[in-house]
Amino acid sequence: MAPGSSSVIPSESEKSSSSFNKDKYTDENLVVKKRSILGVAQKGPFKFGSPVYLRELSEETLDPTGMVYEDEISSNKGDFVIPNVNLISPYAGVEVRGQYRNEVTGEYSKDSISLFVLTDLKTDSRTKVNINLLTHLEYKRAMYLVRKGYSVYAAKKQADQEIMTAFELPTTVKYSEDLSVFEDSEDDNVDYANASLMMLNLLFLGNRSDTEIKIAIDRFIVDIEKDGSWEDDSTKAVMADFATEIDGDEIRANVKSWNILDVPRFEAQVEMFWNNVYGLGGCTSVRSGVIAQNKNKYSKNVNSYYLCKSSSWKKITNLEADTYGWEAGETGEVKKGTYTEAKYVYRGGAWTEADAVESALGSCTASDAKTIKNNQGSYYVCEDTQWKILTTLEADTYGWSAGAVGEVKKGNVTDARYVYRDGTWTEATALEYDTYGYTCSKDGIFVSGKVNENNKYVCDDGSFRIASSDEIEVGTGCGKDGTVVDGSVSTVSKYVCDGGSFRIASSDEIELNLGCTSYTRGKIITTLSNVSVEERWVCSDEWKFHRFGFLKDSRDNKTYRTVTIGDQTWMAENLNYDYNEGTAKSYCYNNNPDSCAKYGRLYTWTAAMDSAAVFSTTGKGCGYGKTCSASGVVRGVCPEGWHLPSGSEFETLMKTVGSSVAATKLKSTYGWKSGNGTDDYGFSALPAGLYNGGFSNVGSNAYFWSATERSASYAYYWDLYASNAYLYYNLKGRGFSVRCLQDQN
Repeated sequence: MAPGSSSVIPSESEKSSSSFNKDKYTDENLVVKKRSILGVAQKGPFKFGSPVYLRELSEETLDPTGMVYEDEISSNKGDFVIPNVNLISPYAGVEVRGQYRNEVTGEYSKDSISLFVLTDLKTDSRTKVNINLLTHLEYKRAMYLVRKGYSVYAAKKQADQEIMTAFELPTTVKYSEDLSVFEDSEDDNVDYANASLMMLNLLFLGNRSDTEIKIAIDRFIVDIEKDGSWEDDSTKAVMADFATEIDGDEIRANVKSWNILDVPRFEAQVEMFWNNVYGLGGCTSVRSGVIAQNKNKYSKNVNSYYLCKSSSWKKITNLEADTYGWEAGETGEVKKGTYTEAKYVYRGGAWTEADAVESALGSCTASDAKTIKNNQGSYYVCEDTQWKILTTLEADTYGWSAGAVGEVKKGNVTDARYVYRDGTWTEATALEYDTYGYTCSKDGIFVSGKVNENNKYVCDDGSFRIASSDEIEVGTGCGKDGTVVDGSVSTVSKYVCDGGSFRIASSDEIELNLGCTSYTRGKIITTLSNVSVEERWVCSDEWKFHRFGFLKDSRDNKTYRTVTIGDQTWMAENLNYDYNEGTAKSYCYNNNPDSCAKYGRLYTWTAAMDSAAVFSTTGKGCGYGKTCSASGVVRGVCPEGWHLPSGSEFETLMKTVGSSVAATKLKSTYGWKSGNGTDDYGFSALPAGLYNGGFSNVGSNAYFWSATERSASYAYYWDLYASNAYLYYNLKGRGFSVRCLQDQN
């Protein structure tokens, strides 16, 4: 249909209405005669070409009579004109249906919507009927009131007043169908109402989708239809939250892009709405500087604070609210907020939120310097207007100057005691506190506790410790392991200090006046020593007596101890003669001379046998890859009068000391990773390791070459490892230790 034309088209329901009688529409019956009805359809302007329907309503019931006129939107402002309207009733309902422009997004809606208006065309011979959101919101409520006996005018007036009240506005609306969101009338009341209409548009649009907009409108209409009261506080709060974010310039820019310049000044109405929903009230010059809180529990801004400034409420942070109007403080000063329980500290020329420690402890100003406070079990000191955490020791000794060595003092903040030692205050033990003032000048001194006299302490290696029951019984302190003392009851009895307690001394310990304990294990006491014989005691599990001889090797003047075990006399040390003849080599472990001094040298079997016949011909030509024809005693690399033991001679040694315990009894009492021995016979086997192109197993194994050959490549050796001692064979090119055995006449 072309713009400006119209037609009468009964709806489907109207066509079937038995009451519709077109013949009644004669000149004498017409209330509205050949009148052009014009207006604008706006929820934002409806799209050009959207249909507009004018339906006559019966004067008695406001039900459709069946008379319908149709037109369509003919401008970008939503204008429409329905010409030549003839009605026998003064009341009509006008509907627009279609897509509309959205002032928030600036775009057309994707979905269509219908808006309605109830109007009295007889009043003032009305020709202008605008369709807008307010006419739509009032429609069903007004119809309900008319059916309750109100006039159309009174019903619409009542419905409009209820809607304005629901939206916290004092606006008075004379005729809702006179309003337009795109008119800036000079009539203050109309302009004010137009601004309120724009506010309604924006609040229902919000950030909603098309479907959500329809639902919000329909729910509001249903809510007020029967009682005129809007009970949906949650939706109202959502609208208020959106209202705080509305940018009037952005809205106007959107409308301007549609070539529409006239927009009412709606900002005051928007602000009035959310101010009242938030419970803030108006922001007038009288209330300038007032701070109020949003108590609306449905609002996303609930509990936020707002400041009345320049006639508008401005959202402010809790910090701004709590410190508003505060004067400058002293650096480090802490105060509780005006509105909340939060604490604030003055620092850097401004009040800022205090941290957890500042909130708990309060001010730390220059006048609070060196103050110590406790917060949840931790101590803090005020230094340079900052709370600094301290350990309990630091808090207790804060500010203390150096003390006398051993001085004990009670802490600043706790009952703990502290002792001055090594140039600093440290926490004193109960023992130190109980023995404070005593001098530990001699091991074994007894004292009673200063705090508790029943406590007994003994001086041990320069400091006091708790005396054991044995020490109390013996009458002196077990100050040093191995000490032998007389009994307090009978001086005939002797006791040994062993591991912090006394035990009865053995006859050997009494004779030597030294206990054999873990502290003295490995200790050697020489009781006789001359050029050829040495008698010594060695502490293993107990004192063991050994008689050593001496062997001086005339080749390099080195002297070795010797020991007799059964019928055999052995070197008590590994041979350390430097033998290197052709392919017959000897080595220091890791090529370190100190290793030779400790462990002796490591010899290939060729060197051990003296294959170059430097000292004798008994091992001549014996070497790797050759079968040796040696028989009998082989001197090998040993000093004159001594020889390289055969495999059977090693077996004799093991049988003499006990084959199953030979390793334990012949190993030295120190230096073994795999377990030290007891060295019962003074043989003192050391874990010298081996050479095999590289060095390994030092500390774990002792390998000794024998003179017994197995094949051209292998010879027998004696091995000590952990608790094992056994004969086996190995490659002749490897480097093992040598222990020489004295020749027998």
